[in-house]
Amino acid sequence: MKPQTACHTKIEDLLVAYHQNPSADLYDQLVRLNVGLVRKLVHRICQQRNTAYAEIEAAGFRGLTVAIETYDSAQGLPFSSFAIPCIQKAVLALLDQPQKSSTASTLLKKIGQVPIFRFIHLT
Repeated sequence: MKPQTACHTKIEDLLVAYHQNPSADLYDQLVRLNVGLVRKLVHRICQQRNTAYAEIEAAGFRGLTVAIETYDSAQGLPFSSFAIPCIQKAVLALLDQPQKSSTASTLLKKIGQVPIFRFIHLT
């Protein structure tokens, strides 16, 4: 078995402390320590799928939140090994949603309204 690095040990200690007494400060520290993990996975997925980064990154951080909340150190698995599938699942769930058009005229058509600029007559 591979020895844990100081960073892994710190993450494990923070997770134990967080699960014993959840606080925003501990949560923020856990997120900051795992930003690189999320960004690495998101970057890889964005390259494979040729998609925009920001929305995918947000989904990745939602996956990280799930990992932080559900991790059980008693299973003996390093946090990063547990978090990677959680992050991937959140990102892939977003990518598997049907594409939504975000143009204003398309959104207005969907709700049954016609854009006002169609009614402007220039003389």
